[in-house]
Amino acid sequence: MKCEACQNRILALEYTPEPTEELREHLASCAACRTAQKKAVKLDALLARLPVPSSQRAKAKLIASLNDQLSVPSSKVPAYRQWMRSPLPGVAALVVLGIGGFFYFSKKQPQPELAEKPRHELLNKELGNVVKLARADSAPDRLRVWTDWATDLRGETRDLYKVAPAEELSSLARMYERAVNEGIVKQATRLPEHMDAEEKQKLLQAADTKLAEGVAEAERLHGEAPPQAQKYLKQMAETSREGRRKLEPILKGV
Repeated sequence: MKCEACQNRILALEYTPEPTEELREHLASCAACRTAQKKAVKLDALLARLPVPSSQRAKAKLIASLNDQLSVPSSKVPAYRQWMRSPLPGVAALVVLGIGGFFYFSKKQPQPELAEKPRHELLNKELGNVVKLARADSAPDRLRVWTDWATDLRGETRDLYKVAPAEELSSLARMYERAVNEGIVKQATRLPEHMDAEEKQKLLQAADTKLAEGVAEAERLHGEAPPQAQKYLKQMAETSREGRRKLEPILKGV
């Protein structure tokens, strides 16, 4: 079996950690294809952690929409796995499925303020963060990515809180909670013991500072927000507070 055929079949697997017997024979003697399989497993794991639109039709439309915007070639391979051929397509689809859906599939029509700005621009930072996360190979690097990601989500909330429907704000609040708890806090607990203490403290302090800013910003916006937004801003403020509480003992232990 040729490598291209093997990697195409890996992409088409329903469950990438369990290749067929024919694929296992090729993988046993081909380091390049084993690496490709590991990448497929890693991306599937990332995908499984993200919230997705409930409708299969919505997913298909999301993928087609972003593929058009990024000039991604069509393929019979599942769109969220095309990344092994090119760095953009699969990661872009991952963003659409896991993060960008609420921008495209709100049940309500977009407000004029939102319509003036192409919605795919709001996905650019998320796309960049998914790429960075997929490439990060250490807890310190992942902590930096998640800290930046949480900050970007706060920025999107700040841009949208006065005009976005409740469904979109709810999605942002959930994504922010995941970025803080499953991203910042979890990676903070995984920082290596042998890491330089000064560098570790600097990294943790940067994350704590961003969370403190998150509390202050969410509370400030809450006072100006329309009723449908107040609940989610309060939720984001509490997420930031809880994240700081969890980081405190880690900082003290450095």
